[in-house]
Amino acid sequence: MNASHLGRTAQLATLYARACNAVPPRPRSRRLYCALASLALLAGVPVVAQTNGPKLAAVRSAPDRAVSSVGQVAAPPAHYAAIRDYIRHQLVATGAPSMAIAVFRNGHIDWQEGFGWADRERKLKATPDIVYSLASVSKTFTATGVMELAAMHVIDVDKPINDYLRDDKLTVDVGDPHDVTVRRVANHTSGLPFHVQFFYRNEPYRKPPADVTIARYGNIVREPGAHFFYSNLGFGILSELIAEQSHQPYADYMREKVFAPLDLTRTSVDIPEALRPFTAAGYNLDGSRLAEFDTDHPGASEVYSSAHDLIRFAAFHLKTHLPDQRPILDDATIDTMHVSSAFVDDSHGYAFGFETSTRAGYRVVSHSGNMPGVAAEMLMVPDQGVAIVVLCNSSRSDLVDDVTDRIAATLLPGWKADSGGIGFPQADKAFIPTAELVGKWSGHISRPEGDLPIAIDMQPDGSVTAAVGDQPPAPINGALFKDGDFIGQLAASVNTKDTQRYTYILYVILHLKDKRLYGTVTALDDVRPSNNHFVAGLSYWTDLTLIQ
Repeated sequence: MNASHLGRTAQLATLYARACNAVPPRPRSRRLYCALASLALLAGVPVVAQTNGPKLAAVRSAPDRAVSSVGQVAAPPAHYAAIRDYIRHQLVATGAPSMAIAVFRNGHIDWQEGFGWADRERKLKATPDIVYSLASVSKTFTATGVMELAAMHVIDVDKPINDYLRDDKLTVDVGDPHDVTVRRVANHTSGLPFHVQFFYRNEPYRKPPADVTIARYGNIVREPGAHFFYSNLGFGILSELIAEQSHQPYADYMREKVFAPLDLTRTSVDIPEALRPFTAAGYNLDGSRLAEFDTDHPGASEVYSSAHDLIRFAAFHLKTHLPDQRPILDDATIDTMHVSSAFVDDSHGYAFGFETSTRAGYRVVSHSGNMPGVAAEMLMVPDQGVAIVVLCNSSRSDLVDDVTDRIAATLLPGWKADSGGIGFPQADKAFIPTAELVGKWSGHISRPEGDLPIAIDMQPDGSVTAAVGDQPPAPINGALFKDGDFIGQLAASVNTKDTQRYTYILYVILHLKDKRLYGTVTALDDVRPSNNHFVAGLSYWTDLTLIQ
């Protein structure tokens, strides 16, 4: 998921934060910089810098260049001195292993530097050329690849996505299938639900083929175009669209049509052997090493890149024409990718694979990423020609947000941290249902294994219970009703093959319409100490009617 922050709905922010085993990213947690922290504590935090360099064409990454040869050029600009000290102190204070930074402005890389250990066990220092997981920043690359197919007239982003899926197509439980367009999948308004699933390589479970994931979870659960809900599954489906329409694996297409033309030599889908020696390890929040993992939504989560490459990708999206990059999209197409087509509130939205916002009067195009063992941010301010990249190999999204804001405040007068209200709606008072909700509801949870009965009983005093299958009724806790959605959580089982490998809580998000409650029940990993890592959040179409 990570879901991190600017473009996430109220429902998603907490789900995604839990999925990433991290604190909710909104409101941002600000850590105080302790100027009196002992410098002796910093002795074990290495720093490798490349800053204030020549134009991008001259600082490109050669495929065979050793990480240690990043090279020392001019000292970092003085205006970053306080931020550099802050990062060093915070790596010690939080236990985060490392951070890699890159800043682009005035047509060139103004600063790039690595702090800490990219791999503690191998004593691999963080540098601007070390490869990190990008988590959900991957979506910006996948969206670029999709838009390139559109530019070649292979697809039309305003046509139904099912037109481009050969075998297993999306199941439309509500709404018109023709309204589930490629664009709506790319801006999270298609009606697809929450979905995340990790497959750790030190465990026996392996990710299924894409068609299996689509068949099991590719359900449209809200009217297309009517509701923004952030879905990793959508971008997993877009990567399958790329594979089917290009007649080659998603990773190969991205390498040949996106990474290579943009001269991103340390960017890939997954980690090829050639880049493995230069790749950061992921770490849990307790400092233990995290096993590598795959997902069943690669287009959402499986791009890896260095800070140096990612800032060059950002420069491309700033429409900076670099002599060593082929313009795979024209400027007008890039502009359309950055225009909000889904809105969360007056200042936050989502475009074609990018989060959008207005911050202190600045137009911002960005994306964040947060998964186990990674937090990432790519933030662009197009009208000022500024881009900022911050990568961390632990899911310290609060620290990544903080450092990003400190860099932006240094470069952009009046910049303020985003305190936008994109937190999961919490029940701040006792739940009292509206008259339309009171009563007994009966329906089913749709699973690959077959429908599972569910009954919900809402009493006028606000007590709510749910009986799932033949399990005894259980209370729905934290119940609230907001914007037509009934939301809550309960301890029950959906008894599916995929949920057998983890423990979970059921999150209920059901929309009220015409004496009908419909939406999803999501089995979200509760990350118990016994397993110490997040496994999955799987959503199942749920439909109930008022019977009494």
